[in-house]
Amino acid sequence: MKNVLLLKKKCPVCEGAVIWSMNNLEIGASSVVTCSNNASTSRIDWVVEGAVICEWTGKVVRMKDGSFQFFS
Repeated sequence: MKNVLLLKKKCPVCEGAVIWSMNNLEIGASSVVTCSNNASTSRIDWVVEGAVICEWTGKVVRMKDGSFQFFS
């Protein structure tokens, strides 16, 4: 995984939305970011025809000011 900051919160591979969750309030806490087109994500409205499968994952880190930075 490269340390590349994602300025827009979209997958850098397929431009899909990203999915992440963080329950830790500590500065520097991190979690995994997954593309919404990843096979591990679940959805009710998935249509096989024309489906995009993307295996990208990244990292989200809580910063000192409470904001989040996304890395690819």
